Amino acid sequence: MESKSQTWESISEQVISYYEETIFDYGFFWHTPNDLAIHYGFSDETTKSHSDRLLNENRFLADTARIKNVDYILDAGCGVGGSTIWLARNYGTRVVGIAVSPSQIAKAKINSKNAGVEKLTEFYEMDYHSTDFPDATFDVIWAIESLCHSPDKPQLFQELYRILKSGGRLIVADGFQKNKAANSQDQKVFNDFIHGLAVFQTTFWDEFRDGLVATGFRNIQRLDKTNAIIPSAKKIYHLALFFSPAWKLLNILGLISKVRRDNIRAGLAQWNALKKDIWLYGVYYAEK
Repeated sequence: MESKSQTWESISEQVISYYEETIFDYGFFWHTPNDLAIHYGFSDETTKSHSDRLLNENRFLADTARIKNVDYILDAGCGVGGSTIWLARNYGTRVVGIAVSPSQIAKAKINSKNAGVEKLTEFYEMDYHSTDFPDATFDVIWAIESLCHSPDKPQLFQELYRILKSGGRLIVADGFQKNKAANSQDQKVFNDFIHGLAVFQTTFWDEFRDGLVATGFRNIQRLDKTNAIIPSAKKIYHLALFFSPAWKLLNILGLISKVRRDNIRAGLAQWNALKKDIWLYGVYYAEK
């Protein structure tokens, strides 16, 4: 893994580049107009399709965070607006989405209008380490697979804490490192996974909780949801496996970027790293 001395400024351009260059791939191969999701998705007895799993994760998080129609919500790392739109449409609540990718924000605004919830939603190109919002603005901060990009969790936690109202709720779903790699070969697999997704520093499962506690969050709860994302992880692996030969050829011909090539490699590596028990998928809930 990269040194923890890395700052957000040193990697933010790589994160922006990742989402700018993969926006088509996610739209074509992963999410549908019904879910607009750029996350794994939770499988259970109610889910029958890929889109069901993506929406089911939204439902699980909303239930865990006890979302109400009077809540004012920040979707921190909103992608193309999937969760922001889903919350507005299903709860009638006001939601602000922020992301660092200009293309994602532009697409989110279009998607919100198409979904008929543009009066309930706002989207801004903004860094979640240092937002423009006043103190105690939001009832809920929602983050699905976005906080993983932050190399400075203490600064990030302080900012999220600042903009939450007293008694406000934080709900996070993300990948976390579970164990150290057993050897250099396993470490390479894990690095292919995280670096291909523009994640350059990982946070251990317990370390994330300790950071929340140190910031002042209370009533912290966490749930290991790794089993629930297995079908999604397999789907990513099989998509990457299917397209790898073609994308290797395109790379040789100079017709595909390194970012998109590494994203395919990450699709293979995430499954192999999961089987090696290096990472887990978890949900954190906390209150201010």
